[in-house]
Amino acid sequence: MWILEAFPFFFLFIFSIQSFIPFDYSTIK
Repeated sequence: MWILEAFPFFFLFIFSIQSFIPFDYSTIK
């Protein structure tokens, strides 16, 4: 199924965004 194939990439995307936003927010603040 395409969901099982896309899940790791989706999880990695969310993880990278989650770790990027606090850093960017801290830089702006």
